[in-house]
Amino acid sequence: MIPVLAVSLAVAVIACVWLGARGARSASDLRESRGRVETLEAEVATGADARVALDAKATQAAAQADTATDRADAADEARSAAEQDLSTAREAAAAAEALAADAEARAEAADTRAEETQAEMAQMAAAQADTDEGAAEWSSGPGPEVLWGLELARTERTWRTSVAADPTADAPEASADPLRSAVDIDLVALREESGVDFELVWLLSDSLRPVASLAVLRSVQELVAAATPMADEGRVVVSVDGADVNVVMTEPDGEIGRFATVSETLAGRGLEVTPGGVRITGAAPAPVA
Repeated sequence: MIPVLAVSLAVAVIACVWLGARGARSASDLRESRGRVETLEAEVATGADARVALDAKATQAAAQADTATDRADAADEARSAAEQDLSTAREAAAAAEALAADAEARAEAADTRAEETQAEMAQMAAAQADTDEGAAEWSSGPGPEVLWGLELARTERTWRTSVAADPTADAPEASADPLRSAVDIDLVALREESGVDFELVWLLSDSLRPVASLAVLRSVQELVAAATPMADEGRVVVSVDGADVNVVMTEPDGEIGRFATVSETLAGRGLEVTPGGVRITGAAPAPVA
């Protein structure tokens, strides 16, 4: 019996020792596990902080990307606007060059017309200088009516080449006032050739003698030729003052304006220079029979 108890006691002691050793080892494993858990928790916390930081950086990067996109869009719009402005500027430059060329051509045409008119005025003045003071006709040779007939033929030719749509068309219908018709044709031809538009204000009620009609027409031609380089529009006012006829260039509003000096180069017997025009003395009293 005693040996059995001794063996049992020994077994019990061994079991206690083994359990104690096992318990110590389990406690050590538990502490180690807790340490690992704490380490993992710290790592998790660190990872969470890093994730928050990464999220913040990602948000910041997205915002920067949006800003960069907006800037790129703005740059594209600015570039498109600059290209449009450049295209507009080129078109404006081309238009300006075209206008300059047109103005130069008009000026050259006006200069040519002025030279031709001055030559014709000189011829008329030379012919008129051969007449006696106050004489209505020459004593021999072609009279003023011949010159007036030649001038009307020139007017008809001007109508065919510069006014009529068809140069081979019939002559314009005869007018009760050939002088006014001739002035109208010259002004229309000028508008067609140079683009300058002069309105005719006609305040004569009676027809004039051939020599007076010729003087009025030539005066209009000379004044218009001098005024053409100055403006794109204006008025030609032909009026009677007692026995005289006045031909005056004015602005569209009726003021003399830029045309004050257009008649400075005109001179001759019976031709008085006035601001913006001339007075043709003794031209009005004797209408054509």
